[in-house]
Amino acid sequence: MLRLIDETAADRRTTLDLAGMELDELPPEIGKLTKLKTLVLGLWDKKKGIRSNNLKALPDEIGQLTELRSIFLAYNQFKEVPEVIYKFEKLRSPVLQERLPGILA
Repeated sequence: MLRLIDETAADRRTTLDLAGMELDELPPEIGKLTKLKTLVLGLWDKKKGIRSNNLKALPDEIGQLTELRSIFLAYNQFKEVPEVIYKFEKLRSPVLQERLPGILA
């Protein structure tokens, strides 16, 4: 995981797909990815089906991803919308689970 984050930062990639990695938490090093525009933490894929993790929270360091425009949070263990979601000024398309309280319509 740390190697993938380091490679993403070094290559200045704008997308990181971590869906389906069975993650229980994101490391604080995620904050290094200041150029990231899309972060995929869970989704449904036509070919692969559900690609999930076990995330219940996001680290504070994720707030350093000021260029983030899309974040895919579906198919994790969130009980409510992570507060940091409301702080991303450029965020256009948060993809959340419909059953979460406080979801923006």
